[in-house]
Amino acid sequence: MPTIFIAGDSTAARKAADRKPETGWGEHLPKELAPGIAVDNRAINGRSTKSFIVEGRLDDILRDFRSGDYLFIQFGHNDEKIEDPLRYTDPDRDYRSNLRLFIEAARSRGGFPVLLTSVSRRRFTADGEPDPLAVGPYPQAMREVAEATGTPLLDIFAASQELYRSLGTEGSRRLLLHLAPGEHPNYPEGVTDDTHFSEEGAVRIAELVGAAIAGCPALAALVPGAGTESGLNLRPGIPLNLGVRAHDIRHQSLPELVRKLQAYRFNHIQFAARKSFPDSVPALSSLSPGAAAYFGEAFRQAGIRIAVLGCYVNIVATDPAAREQALQDFAVHLRLARDFGATFVGTETGSVGQGYTTDNFTEDAFLKVVDSVRRMVTEAERFGVTVGIEAGQNHPLHSAPLAKRLLELVPSNNLQIILDCANLMSPDNYLRQEEVIQEALELLDNRIALIHLKDFDVRDGQIVIVPVGQGRLQFAPILRYMKYRRPHIQGILESTTEEHLPGSIDYLQRLYDEV
Repeated sequence: MPTIFIAGDSTAARKAADRKPETGWGEHLPKELAPGIAVDNRAINGRSTKSFIVEGRLDDILRDFRSGDYLFIQFGHNDEKIEDPLRYTDPDRDYRSNLRLFIEAARSRGGFPVLLTSVSRRRFTADGEPDPLAVGPYPQAMREVAEATGTPLLDIFAASQELYRSLGTEGSRRLLLHLAPGEHPNYPEGVTDDTHFSEEGAVRIAELVGAAIAGCPALAALVPGAGTESGLNLRPGIPLNLGVRAHDIRHQSLPELVRKLQAYRFNHIQFAARKSFPDSVPALSSLSPGAAAYFGEAFRQAGIRIAVLGCYVNIVATDPAAREQALQDFAVHLRLARDFGATFVGTETGSVGQGYTTDNFTEDAFLKVVDSVRRMVTEAERFGVTVGIEAGQNHPLHSAPLAKRLLELVPSNNLQIILDCANLMSPDNYLRQEEVIQEALELLDNRIALIHLKDFDVRDGQIVIVPVGQGRLQFAPILRYMKYRRPHIQGILESTTEEHLPGSIDYLQRLYDEV
């Protein structure tokens, strides 16, 4: 089995007992790798590409390096120290030539070099965004060397910036070495360090490295569940966790619905009681604990979990009375969620008018969403339940950046996102859907609680929803995210009617196995 050698600086290096709780990500990398893959961490504090080579540390690695081994190369933090001639390298000249020395050294011994852009420093701009120049021009220089030399690249700078963005200025603090005076005996006067990691931070960065390895075909053999000879299902132990929207299944009774769900082997559903059983729920406000327990117990006994309790209401209705009724109906679902056996209640935002209106795209409409969601989340916090909000084209919440902004304006862990990438498509952006999908996955990331799987086509210049596998949506990046970044996350088929279910399930499973 191969060994991964790490050549790098203090962000990856092992830390002595007198430096703890400072931790390098390399200390936690073995947990991300397939059994039998060894890690020899030669990263050391304070080194640049220049000083690492001059001190003979690359030569030391090469003495132990064998054909088939991997050399992970991550430098930049100390290369930018222009005040220190023993470490500084020009990002356009000697930094690039030094990286090529590492690459050529590994290849000359039958090994595999891998470039990792520097982990970002925790540094934010005035508008609260991670500083794109937190490690100067060095990450981009490494990207260009990777492309020029055909070397696999793990873009940990970009990944760590997204991690910091998702946690925010305060939430990201715990990933770095921040200690109050007297909090730890190794730092009696305290420390504020936005470059080096706490134990938790090192674990999270190692997870980013593991995810990047898993997403790189050339390195797939290094991760758990490495591919078979066919190259399919690189993580066979991580199944596609597929459910369905219950009211897409035709049924006359609750027992019939349960039997059909079991026949398709769905273990979770999105359940909107009024849509599935309008006779039992003549109005959303008429739901009772008894009705909730009736449905919930039937699904529990069948081994089916209500992943989302659907409550389709218009939380931005122009008529104040209608809007208030919508919020009251949603509150009923929050109060009864646990009687259903659910902890997650979901909705879209609705419309300020009847159907399509450009008024939905105004700041006033968005602020109505914020106001309503604040009330919903306050109620959810009382009952220990989570609110799930879904963005949709032609709604006031119609893009991933707006969803991200909502999360920032309503800072509660009881608010999460239901991601439906088909809902983000419009006649104007569907040709850029790879960019739109990637933006959503990166911006919302660990605030995505569940993913709707829906497809679309474009007809007469309009977006039309079609059964999964019969349209234009690029499911591969979504399924890759589900498989590698968020294993076991629930995916729910939506707007795929029963006659199309077998084909759609097969399509998604085959694609999931291939990514």
